This record gives sequence, structure tokens and C-alpha cells, in this order.
Amino acid sequence: MRELHFSGGVALVDDEAAVALLEYASALARADTSTTVDLVTVESGEPATTTFLVGPASDLVATQSTSWIDPPDNSATVVFMREQTKKLNDSPAARGVEHPPHERNG
Repeated sequence: MRELHFSGGVALVDDEAAVALLEYASALARADTSTTVDLVTVESGEPATTTFLVGPASDLVATQSTSWIDPPDNSATVVFMREQTKKLNDSPAARGVEHPPHERNG
């Protein structure tokens, strides 16, 4: 389990989801875009859904938790975030490739 620290507080989440969220946020920041991600978290020992705004202004920190609570299942969201992270990382903007003049805006 990891504690995800964000501007609104702290949420307990499974290790894979925490790592995937941080990697996704980093990829979104490099692409200068943002989105929201819903994760199943644990609050007061009960499952809850927490929506994270991730992108260039993300202020997220993941720390190891000492909680013995069973981690929530975010496997489908982890798969989605990893796919999106790969797409963003494979984009020309992420590689720092300059667009040809005819493809530039303005």
C-alpha cells in the first residue's frame, strides 16, 4: 500500500496504482495536458473513489504505507494509465521532435 499525498489530503492506494498514476502524471506534464483519474482508495478503513487531477500542475507524492488494510483493486485503471502513458511517451512531443513547418499551428 502507498499513501498518495495531494493538495486535498492523503489517500491509501495499491502500489501499482500509485506508481502508474505518478508515471501518467509525468507523461501528461511533458505533453502539456491534463486529465482526471478515478482510483479506488481506502478512507477510514472503507473503500472510496478519489478523483485525481493529473498533468503539468500535479503535486503528487507517494510514500510507503504501514497500513495492514487490504489494498483496493485498481487493475483496470492501472492498465489504462499504462497504455496512455506509453502513447504519450511515444508521441513526437515527448521525444522532443520538432514538427515540420506545415504541421505547426499559426
